[in-house]
Amino acid sequence: MVPPMVSRVLLPAIPLDRATAPANLPQAVIAPASPALPPAPPLLDGFEPLRLVAAGGLCDVWQVRDRLTGNVYALKQLSAAWVHDATAGQLLRNEAAAGLAVRSGHVVRVFRADLDTEPPRLLVEWLAGVSLEDALQRAGRLDVPRAVWIARQCVAGLIDLAAAGFSHGDVKPGNILLSDDGAARLIDLGFACRHDGADSDRDRGGQSLLGTPEYLAPETMARGRLSPISLDVYSLGVTLFRMLAGRLPFHDATVAGVLRLGRQARPPRLERFGIEAPARLFDLVGRMLAKQPLRRPSCLRTLWRELVKIELHVMASIESA
Repeated sequence: MVPPMVSRVLLPAIPLDRATAPANLPQAVIAPASPALPPAPPLLDGFEPLRLVAAGGLCDVWQVRDRLTGNVYALKQLSAAWVHDATAGQLLRNEAAAGLAVRSGHVVRVFRADLDTEPPRLLVEWLAGVSLEDALQRAGRLDVPRAVWIARQCVAGLIDLAAAGFSHGDVKPGNILLSDDGAARLIDLGFACRHDGADSDRDRGGQSLLGTPEYLAPETMARGRLSPISLDVYSLGVTLFRMLAGRLPFHDATVAGVLRLGRQARPPRLERFGIEAPARLFDLVGRMLAKQPLRRPSCLRTLWRELVKIELHVMASIESA
């Protein structure tokens, strides 16, 4: 069993609890942490360990420096307790596959994967910044231009992932890094799903699914074929709703209640929250949160263009005010 956490929960037919998963699942580095009993520094030819960033969960994360170039990276390796765990190993392989394949300014990159060593490890892009989750915890909600800007960059990341043959699988504020260089990046690729193209479906076939309940599309718990792109669009819709409204569209004290509301209830209208934004933004968020996958935006590039138009409209309104 995975030790309990707060933000993710175990769902039926889901083997690893996204709300009970360790806090430092394969993901880009966000903030340093100092455990009471740090693991031994990693040994990696050509690199020197600088400091321990996170430990005590699925992965130990170190900041390391290339002795030749001086470049700084994050080295993530399965912690001793998880080295022989099949699910933990699969998460690391998922991140390696997606992170090595994608080339994007909006998705965390993996530069090297040593999956046959003990412990298995990844050399990952070092990112300085804060997570969108942290930003929302502090601010409550974001202004419209910033929210649309972040959403547009996330869609750009999803486009690049799709071009590499993957969907993200767990889009949410905790997996969006607002980096110091001004970009919003999708991180935590451990739940990335490989597919054949932007419009390909995948059949559950009785297989388990992973995700965060509040951001799961209604069809996730049903049997049958799922569109990975549509699942990501829904999750991003929930994220955009939260950025604008300062709350989730569906909330309940229990996981079952959250899933039931996601399947049956309509999200509150964003207009209720006193948000000054073009009606087309409210309409877009509503379509992204549609219960039926076919009613959601089906083309990521079209979704990106819609967000660009909304962003330009918002900025023009601000300049003319």
